Amino acid sequence: MKKKVNCKSSLLETPTEMADFPFSSPKESPKSPLFTIINDDKKKSTVSTSKNKKTDKSQPTIAAVKTLGTISDLKDLASSRLDHLKRHIEHSHSEIIRDLQASHSRLHKRFKIQTQACQQAMDEVEKEYKKMSERISESREAMQHAKHQSLSFQNTVRKQLIIFKVVLGFQQLSHLVTRQFSQSNKHKGLDLEHIIHLQ
Repeated sequence: MKKKVNCKSSLLETPTEMADFPFSSPKESPKSPLFTIINDDKKKSTVSTSKNKKTDKSQPTIAAVKTLGTISDLKDLASSRLDHLKRHIEHSHSEIIRDLQASHSRLHKRFKIQTQACQQAMDEVEKEYKKMSERISESREAMQHAKHQSLSFQNTVRKQLIIFKVVLGFQQLSHLVTRQFSQSNKHKGLDLEHIIHLQ
């Protein structure tokens, strides 16, 4: 009977022990890997927070020194960059001026060459125009001279025709006169012969 009571008591006592199990100390409880990782993270976080608290106190002075150092460095860097930009701008400006001068000189040379060519062409055109005008004037003079010659030739021909007609008329008149005279002489001779024959 005692054994049975002991079993019951042991069964009754186990829940209390199981209930007390979670509240047992970590030394008595078994350590799992998850538990160790969580504990390590907590320790690290506490250490880091404590370090941050310590460093936060010293940060303003270090940050001030760093900002002062960076501002001076930035000023130096900005001045060096400005100098570099100035040099670059001056160099580019000089190159641009050089290119402009070269292009201006090339354009001036081309303009000179083109003006010389245009002047030569204009001189040649003027020479040709003078030659053509001289030829035209010569041809006009020749045409006028030929016209005068033709008019004079026509006048001479007309005069010669008139003279020829006059001569022809005179010859015809003379021939008629001679014929009439000869005929009259013949009649006179017949009359004389008839008179002589009658005597």
